[in-house]
Amino acid sequence: MGNSVDEFFANLEKKELAGNKFVTWYGELYFELHRGTYTTQSNNKKGNRNAEIMMRDLEMLAAYASIRTKYFKYPKQEIDDMWEDICLMHFHDCLPGTCIEMVYRDTDRIYAALFKKGAQIIEKATAALGLALKPDSGTVPVAMNTHGWNRTEVVKIPKQHIANHVQTTDNENAYVVTQCDAYGIAAPVVLTESGPKVSVVQTTDGSYVIQNDILKATICHGIVTSLIFVEQNREVIPQGKKANQLVMFDDKPLYWQAWDVEVYHFESRREIGPGSVSILETGPIRVSLLVVTKISEHSWIKTIISLDAAIGGAGKYLAFDSEIEWRETMKFLKVEFPVDVVNTEATYETQYGFVKRPTHYNTTWDMAKFEVCCQKWADLSENGFGISILNDCKYGFATAGDIMRLSLIRAPKAPDANADMGRHTFKYAIFPHAGAVGEATVHAAADFNNPLKVCYVPSSSNVADATDLLKTISINRESSIILDVVKRGEDDEDVSVGGLPTRKGRSVILRMYESLGGRASTILRTKLKVKRVFKTNLLEDDLEELECGEVEVDGCMCCEIEIKLRAFEVATFRLQL
Repeated sequence: MGNSVDEFFANLEKKELAGNKFVTWYGELYFELHRGTYTTQSNNKKGNRNAEIMMRDLEMLAAYASIRTKYFKYPKQEIDDMWEDICLMHFHDCLPGTCIEMVYRDTDRIYAALFKKGAQIIEKATAALGLALKPDSGTVPVAMNTHGWNRTEVVKIPKQHIANHVQTTDNENAYVVTQCDAYGIAAPVVLTESGPKVSVVQTTDGSYVIQNDILKATICHGIVTSLIFVEQNREVIPQGKKANQLVMFDDKPLYWQAWDVEVYHFESRREIGPGSVSILETGPIRVSLLVVTKISEHSWIKTIISLDAAIGGAGKYLAFDSEIEWRETMKFLKVEFPVDVVNTEATYETQYGFVKRPTHYNTTWDMAKFEVCCQKWADLSENGFGISILNDCKYGFATAGDIMRLSLIRAPKAPDANADMGRHTFKYAIFPHAGAVGEATVHAAADFNNPLKVCYVPSSSNVADATDLLKTISINRESSIILDVVKRGEDDEDVSVGGLPTRKGRSVILRMYESLGGRASTILRTKLKVKRVFKTNLLEDDLEELECGEVEVDGCMCCEIEIKLRAFEVATFRLQL
C-alpha cells in the first residue's frame, strides 16, 4: 500500500518473472449490492447523460471550427472547466444518487450553468462553420448529423420555412423528414401523396392500431397488446401478455434506502391500472396517442406513444415519451415488455461495448443479477430476430425469462427525504430488429439519445460548404468501429492553457472503439493536411506511428488511415497537422 500505480504493476511483473502464477477472472465482476443506485435521483442521472452527449458534439464542432476557419479559437479553458464540473458530479455518492438533499440542489444549479455555457459554445462553433441555430429572414433550414452513419429522422421546423408541409405539430411548427449522410447536412424531404405513410385507427373494441411499413401496434388502455414486425410477419408480444405495462413495487431495503433494492421487492408487484387514451396526431409523418394514467392519489404519468412513417431508417421503433408527477414513499416504478424471444442471456450496453448477463436464476450468482446496470440500450435476441429497449436517461434494467424490465423511478427517504419527488420527463422505445444484436441497435440508441439538430444556412447554395466542413473527418468503411471523440490536442501550443509542456503545431485527437466484441477494421478519411499520424495512450503520448496514404475524392486530396481494433478496444489517435 502507498505505492504509485506504476510501482504496483512493476511489482506484479517482478513476481510473474519470478514464477508466481496469478488467478485470472473472466467476465463481469458483479457487485451484489447497491442496485438501487442505478435509478435513484433521476434528474441527476438525466443531467449526466445529456452532458456527456452535449460534450461530444461540442468538442467535435469546436475542433473543426478552430482548424478550418480563421475566426474561431478553441475554447480549451471553458471545455476543461465543463469537464471538471461533470467529473465532480461523477463523484462517489453524487451520480449514484446517495447524497444528502443539499448536494442535488448544487448539481441542479451546476448542470443548468453547464448546459447554458455549452449551448453558447456550440452556437459560436456552428456559426464559424456557416450554420445558425436560429432562423432569420431568408435562411434555409437543414439538419445536422454528427454521427458516422446515414440517418433518416422526423424533425420539427418552423412552418414559415417549409413550403407544402403536410403535417403541423402546433401553430408554429411542422413535421418534416430529413435524410442525412454520415457527418452530413441535409435539407428536409417533402412528402408526396403517394409516399410512405403512418396511420392510426380506433377499432370497435376501443383499441387503437398504429402502423407503418415496418411495425403494426395494437394499444388498449395504454398497454401494447400486439406488436407485429412486418418484415418477418412476426408477433413480438406473447399471446395474452401486455407490453408497456407499468408496475409498482414496495421498495423497502434492509439497510440503505437510496443505495439498495432487495430481491424480495418482486413479491409486491402490482400492475398500474388502465389509462385513458386519446389520439394526439394522425399523420401522415407521425401518429401519436396520449395516455394519461393515475398511479396513486398523488402521482400520475402522461405518455405519448408515437410512430413515424417508414422512410429510409425512420419509423423503426415504437417510442414512449413520458412526463410523470411522482409523490410516493419507498416505491419503485418500472415498465415491462414481455417479448416472444428465447435466450439464456441478454445483452446490455456499457460505456464502450456491452456485457451479457443471464436471464434466469439457476444459481445464486445468477439470481444476484435481478437488477443490473446498462447505458442506452438492452437487448434480447435469438437466431434471426431480437428486441432492443432504448432509453434516453435510465440505467437500471432486468431481463427475467422473456420479460424485459426498465427501471423508471424510486422513492427512498434517506439520506434525502425528498429524493425524486416532483416532475420528471424521460423517453424509451421498443426496437424489433432482424438478426442478432448488432450495429442497428448501437446506431439506433445513439440516434435516440442525440437526434438530428435543426440549423439554418443563408441559402441553399451554402449547404455544400457546411457539409464540407462537417465531413472534415469521416469513417469510410462500415464496421463496428465507432468514432466517438473528435477534439484538439491537450498540449497544442495554440490552445494550451498552461500546466503542461506544449507541442508545436496543431493536432486533432480521435477516440474510437469497437462496439460489438470482435476484431474490426475501417478506413479513416480526412481533408486536413496531415503530416503524421500516431496511435497514442489516453494521455495523448505518442506510442506508434501509422501510415497515411493520399487519395483523390471529388477533386480533393484526402488522407486515408486504416484502423484495426481488437474486440472492445478503445484507441486514441493523433493527427499532426
